[in-house]
Amino acid sequence: RDVAPSRGLGDVYKRQYHMRSELMPYIYSSVWQTHSTMVSLNRPMYIDYGSDERAYENEQEFLFGDILLAAPIASPGEGADKTASQKVWFPAGDVWYDYFTHERFDGGQECRIAKPLEEFPLYVRGGWVLPMQPYTERMCSTPLTELIVRCYPGKEGANNTYILYEDDGLTQDYLQGKYATTRLNYQKSGGQTIITVSPVEGTYEGQPRKRAYRIELPGIPVQARVSVNGKKVRTTPNQELNGVIVPIKVMDIHKPVVIKIQ
Repeated sequence: RDVAPSRGLGDVYKRQYHMRSELMPYIYSSVWQTHSTMVSLNRPMYIDYGSDERAYENEQEFLFGDILLAAPIASPGEGADKTASQKVWFPAGDVWYDYFTHERFDGGQECRIAKPLEEFPLYVRGGWVLPMQPYTERMCSTPLTELIVRCYPGKEGANNTYILYEDDGLTQDYLQGKYATTRLNYQKSGGQTIITVSPVEGTYEGQPRKRAYRIELPGIPVQARVSVNGKKVRTTPNQELNGVIVPIKVMDIHKPVVIKIQ
């Protein structure tokens, strides 16, 4: 895409680099999934939605792991923000949320999405746990001492589990079984949402024994009742997220974290 000199291309690159670092727990886990299952990291829509004819008609988009959908823009941008657009098909059966604006899109529709240079069509599947981390320069090898758990609202009856994968990020010790996994589950039923971070399984050199959590809940109103491990907690409104945040202090990684939202 063409770049306006006044926009500061360096700032755009910096934001994308920071975003990659923040998403590294998801990216790293998805690459491990590819290694384990041979299901490609970037995959055409018909791999997951083969029964829908539109999955074969939208070559401009792809799934990035299990939770993210991307539709890169390849056309020139216009105006001061170099805004360009792309057609996005949202598969039926799921709810999708814009990663940057947190806008909701119900599945089963096609939309023409316009984005400025610093953004692109990237969507999170609702009803799943997206693991993230604070920005760090050494995004693969810095110990995950704070896990960001971002959960966009799913549909009634949702029950989905994503596996967080960790190793030392430096050696091939994982080939000898030196790695750790954590089950991240999202359930929604009867007006109640339960997010569970299960105890960590497995060990590796340099593994943190404790970590803090930042539970990010886009789309959840500030008046919602939230509890952590059975204790009612106060949420923090976050306008940028269009939802609330629940910080959880450092605790043993072998203890579960159960968040209930009503």
